[in-house]
Amino acid sequence: MRSRLVQTASDVLRGNPDDRGAAARWRMGVILSLVFCETVVLLGLALRFMGESWNIRGAFYGVGIFFLLAWTPRLELSPK
Repeated sequence: MRSRLVQTASDVLRGNPDDRGAAARWRMGVILSLVFCETVVLLGLALRFMGESWNIRGAFYGVGIFFLLAWTPRLELSPK
C-alpha cells in the first residue's frame, strides 16, 4: 500500500511540484503508513498489559520501531 500511494505520488511531484492532488496522496500515504507502524507498537503494549512474555512483545516493538524509522519521510534535495 505504501509503495502504491507514496511512490507514485512522489514520482508525480518530481515532475510537477505544484500538483495538489499528488501532494495530498503523498501526505495520506505517509500518515497511513506511520499510523500502521504505531498500531503494531501499540499491539505490543496491549500484549504487555495482558501479561504476554517479553519475547512476543519485543517482536512487536522491534518491527514497529524498525518500520517507523525506515518509513520516515526524508528531504530530497535537487541537484544544482
